[in-house]
Amino acid sequence: MAETPRNAPATAEQRAAALGSLAMIPQDAEFFLSIPDMPGSAQRLSQSHWARTAYPDLPELHLVKQLLAGKEYPRSLVIAGGAGSTKALARILPILGRMEIADCREKRLGIPQPPAYGSENMTDEQIMAAWQQYDQKRHRQTHPFRSPILKDLYSAPLPAITLIAELPARQMEKIPAVMQEIQQLCNDREHEGWFNLLGEFHEGQYDGLHWQGVRIDGGKIYGSMQRTAALYASDAAYARWLKEMEPLLSGRECYILAATHGDKLIVSICTDPAREIHLAKTPQESILATDKTAFADARLPLHPDMLFHIDQSFFEHLAREIDEQMAREKKIQPRFYAASIIEFCQACRTLIQPAPVNGIIWQDKGIHAELAYGRDRSIDPSSILKIASIADRPTTILYAEGASSREGIGAFMPYAAEIARALADGLELTDASFRKIGRGFSAILDGWQGDAAFVMDNQGHLPAELAGNMSKLHIPRIAFYADVRNRQDIEQGWQTVVHELETMDADDFLSDELIPYWRSNGTDIFLTDLTDKNLVVSASDALNNQILAAVGKTSGDIRGGAFVLRFAPIKEMIDRNVPIFAEQGDPIPDQIMEIIEHVSQAFDGIYGTATPQTNRTKLHLYIREK
Repeated sequence: MAETPRNAPATAEQRAAALGSLAMIPQDAEFFLSIPDMPGSAQRLSQSHWARTAYPDLPELHLVKQLLAGKEYPRSLVIAGGAGSTKALARILPILGRMEIADCREKRLGIPQPPAYGSENMTDEQIMAAWQQYDQKRHRQTHPFRSPILKDLYSAPLPAITLIAELPARQMEKIPAVMQEIQQLCNDREHEGWFNLLGEFHEGQYDGLHWQGVRIDGGKIYGSMQRTAALYASDAAYARWLKEMEPLLSGRECYILAATHGDKLIVSICTDPAREIHLAKTPQESILATDKTAFADARLPLHPDMLFHIDQSFFEHLAREIDEQMAREKKIQPRFYAASIIEFCQACRTLIQPAPVNGIIWQDKGIHAELAYGRDRSIDPSSILKIASIADRPTTILYAEGASSREGIGAFMPYAAEIARALADGLELTDASFRKIGRGFSAILDGWQGDAAFVMDNQGHLPAELAGNMSKLHIPRIAFYADVRNRQDIEQGWQTVVHELETMDADDFLSDELIPYWRSNGTDIFLTDLTDKNLVVSASDALNNQILAAVGKTSGDIRGGAFVLRFAPIKEMIDRNVPIFAEQGDPIPDQIMEIIEHVSQAFDGIYGTATPQTNRTKLHLYIREK
């Protein structure tokens, strides 16, 4: 393939040469996911440094060998959604979220389940009767909050989905027999099964190809539900609910059809084959001739292993659906179950500017993954990362730092409240204690400017008074850093939290040493430095001073967020511990040492960045090989 000039977009033909079956996806597709060349990806993987030095029994490498053989697995795969698919998906996703909320509420009801069949103390007839009573009780209690969700689900539009798989010849040869078997199952009147109960066999000519498969009939689904209703013969409420479902299901249909074209199997999931089945005949007619695939141009010479795209329309539709559906959900769910989740979803939705989302994975001296989406207002684009230089220290195992905006901190508050509520349940906090502790943490967040970091190095030791002879061990040393907006808010907030824990007889679950007050000398476990500008918490004065020194020498222009996980300092720490464990008569197993050796020889580390741009946000993850 000819080299594409840096600033010139690739042609549809150039994209087709690298991206294969995407050339069959029409221009009006609203999302796609493509794995364009599985054997090629496997070949590049097998020739990489990390694969050649990786642990020899790694299961993933056996899969790579099978992909290279090209006899069983697809050579390429594309999944795409046609016109209107993003609107349909945007409708369905909040429904699934609401179903999850309903599941949580049902668990809270605590309806005891009858014993399973085969119980020694009950006959099968008694167990069946007990299960019928259980189902009736369960339906009566869950109907008020499940029924509106199911109505929305049954009336939701279905997205038109196309799947294209390029298959080896031996797999293509099996397709006619598979379709014949499906036809026989659909026409079988003697044995009930999924095919003949809910659908019927269908075939026809659409867009120049012969398609075969199943037509799923909503009326048959309703009929199956009626037969199940025999379990609720004495439940008038269930009968009324079932009657409400009839107009939502009757008359609806969905087709799952398959066709072949050369060495490709094409599957379509749609509601109107004549209107929705459409394939591009040339690259110029395809999505490759649009800006939807332009994001891949710079990586075409490197042969992308996977890429995907989601139209902006999906996020616009999703924003409306979240507002409308969650508003209804809020009315029928108690605050504890739904409100904080709803508020977090809505806050996140308002923080991220609607825009297309693109993602791509490729190999170049390791594995790269890149994701681009709309402007993310939870990230402060003006804040330079304060302690990025810590990542370059040879003893640093883990470094993660991000600059959150005040809007981002505000969006996190409902989610933090939900986490706090879960913890409160575990500690059996009263509502009054929970509110006080919540106010304390809220004050701490108010005092935080936005930049925060987590650091781990290999220079730690256990205190001699706690570990005895094992105090010689080298262990990770952990620190937390945050920049400060209002020191007084942080001090007062933490004192509120600690005071409330102390009034609860906290010795039952927290020793005094594990509750760090905000004071310069810290405690035996936590050493805290809090100034008007910075907060550092760790178990080491030396580490605190290193972090504060890094803040004082902030340089460069790294903004957004950064992440580093390095393997060499992990191996170094373990190597120093080998003679110590041996001396104690408890050596590290050879198998673990072998794995650590292979990983450290294969990989340098994992690196990530979150980069705010004018109208976009770009995330980049790099698993770097040695």
